[in-house]
Amino acid sequence: MLAISLILAGILLRFMPHSANFTPVAAIALFSGAYLKRKYAIIVPLVLMAVSDLFIGMHNVIIFTWGSFVLAAFLGTFLKKKKSFAGIAGMSLLSSFVFFTITNFGVWAMGWYPQTLKGLINCYIMGDTFFA
Repeated sequence: MLAISLILAGILLRFMPHSANFTPVAAIALFSGAYLKRKYAIIVPLVLMAVSDLFIGMHNVIIFTWGSFVLAAFLGTFLKKKKSFAGIAGMSLLSSFVFFTITNFGVWAMGWYPQTLKGLINCYIMGDTFFA
């Protein structure tokens, strides 16, 4: 029941007005990892993204975005035994950094920037405005 509630809440929140790239999907994935069995923790962000992306639109960076949320769920599993403010804050920052690093690499790898070191660096610089 918790998994279904998280999926539905995540889908609804993706459709509500929000700042660019500012939805609680990573938080839901992290929470899922901390409170659900690993199988369900991974399913929650995947189903949430698959259903909402059917309506929002598919793109060629999906493997990187969805994969980053699965990694956030996996990071949440490290919080299962000991949930502390420091642990939650640390995993939140780490999951944001992982998402930023992987998805920007995906944008570069899928050809949105020149396939050079300069293009990769430029991709990370341009994506920096979304890293909050």
